Amino acid sequence: MSKWKEIESYMKSKSIHELKKIRKEDAPTNSNAAGGVDMNPTGLSMKKKKELDARTKEYKLHRRKLDAQRERRKLKAQKNICGSFRKNVKENTDNFSREEFIQEDNVAILRKIVKDKRNMPVKLKDGQMKVDLYTASAFVQTLDKIKKPDTKKKLEFIINKGNKAQFLRTVDVIFK
Repeated sequence: MSKWKEIESYMKSKSIHELKKIRKEDAPTNSNAAGGVDMNPTGLSMKKKKELDARTKEYKLHRRKLDAQRERRKLKAQKNICGSFRKNVKENTDNFSREEFIQEDNVAILRKIVKDKRNMPVKLKDGQMKVDLYTASAFVQTLDKIKKPDTKKKLEFIINKGNKAQFLRTVDVIFK
């Protein structure tokens, strides 16, 4: 523990130099007047970053280093397998068409329409067409009645991969 001194009793007997010393020691700790107290909440002193001036030699050297790093990265990306891999993936995704790989089974959709008793869209070559329950049930019954495998394949082909005109012509044939 620190011992407190009474300053006033010393003032009369001490010299001016000693009085200044006492006053410095007894200065309040939260005073900003002396300039020694840092008000930073972390308690660490704050240092200013040295700014680079574009006219100095240091900046020109820094600039040369940055340009050299960019050039090295560029050469590495050109030679690197990973860079060419990325390039190939990008080219292949641009050329990728999902329609070739995703096959819409419209026959299954027609059966689902009959089962759920609600209208659903069917995707055809040139767009979508909404099919009602009555038409779907006619298609399903016709598909189930056909015994020749060639005729059945042709009808399934028209339903799955045909266009709207072929689909409508088939509907007319089925209803006759």
